[in-house]
Amino acid sequence: ACTTKDGIEFENPHGQLWIVSVQTDSARIFLDYQDTGHLTPTLISEVTPGHHVIHLFRSGYRPNPDSMVVLVEENKTDTVSIDLNSSPSGNINIESAPDSARVFLNRLEFGFTPFQVDGLPIGVYILQLVKSNFDLISDTLEILENDDLRLVYQLQEDLRRFVLLEHFSNTSCPPCPTSDAIIANLADL
Repeated sequence: ACTTKDGIEFENPHGQLWIVSVQTDSARIFLDYQDTGHLTPTLISEVTPGHHVIHLFRSGYRPNPDSMVVLVEENKTDTVSIDLNSSPSGNINIESAPDSARVFLNRLEFGFTPFQVDGLPIGVYILQLVKSNFDLISDTLEILENDDLRLVYQLQEDLRRFVLLEHFSNTSCPPCPTSDAIIANLADL
């Protein structure tokens, strides 16, 4: 039922982001809430055109603004500059049983348990721990100046079972009634 066109190369338009932090360098860069693995200053290539959210994190510093929305245009390089100001901070240490739960603070993924970050700017944070086959843990934390917060969470097994059904097609394909009917039949089982 599939009709693809072989041998055609598709152009993927991209833009670039030059991301800098003012006052200090070496801040972690989050693009659309995902850690890019880059530190400021850096040029991030192959960013899809459209609106994107930028966050920066560096221990002991508070970004101003907290985040920035930028419009990336095709074949252009945009500059994002965020101030990092020294800030009162505290430390957190998070453990979970079982370990290796993903740690999110205010929707930004920071790593896995056991997890420690020193120099987290004071303030209120939404903590989420996510691990496959376990219930989501969500908690609100307030970090005070010079805090040394130690948290231990017991993850509860999620007794519900899910079946993941994914449909892949070529980006140049129009909607496929045959494929849609097969998926609908499988979903009804």
